[in-house]
Amino acid sequence: GDDCYISANSHIGSGVIIKNGVKIGDGSTVGADSFYHYYDDGLHEFNGLGTVIIEEDVSIGNKTIIQRGTFSDTIVGARCKIGNLIDIGHDVVIGHDCKIVSQTGIASNVRIRDYVTIYGQVGIANNICIGEKAIVFAKSVVTKDVNDGQHVSGMYAMDHVEELKLQAKLRRL
Repeated sequence: GDDCYISANSHIGSGVIIKNGVKIGDGSTVGADSFYHYYDDGLHEFNGLGTVIIEEDVSIGNKTIIQRGTFSDTIVGARCKIGNLIDIGHDVVIGHDCKIVSQTGIASNVRIRDYVTIYGQVGIANNICIGEKAIVFAKSVVTKDVNDGQHVSGMYAMDHVEELKLQAKLRRL
């Protein structure tokens, strides 16, 4: 795309599509082979059919890895802000205007809808859907779908208010 900035020591894999106004930080990899190990004949590893599509005006931080799709494309929607040290797995689709803060790991086949905020050090398991305008607070582990507008936190990403009540009860023990 036009008006893009790709910093030093970054790697862009073959077939990756980068649209206008994208910024990629130092040492990032866009289009890394997916971490999916399938051997088509027991000998030859299959690295995938998909690619990575980065939509307009996306900002990607330093040392972030975005894996190419295995069976479909990995997509980062327009105007997303992706922080430093993030690993986005294969076949992930991120909607537009999302913010994902540093040190987050997003496993394969995750769907993140529009206007989602994911704070730092979050882990998101395979095949999860995060609903539109949802917020996942820092250091959460998301193991089930998150509804539109829901705020979740904690080890098993439960409703944020319920997690705070649980933590208060534990402190009183």
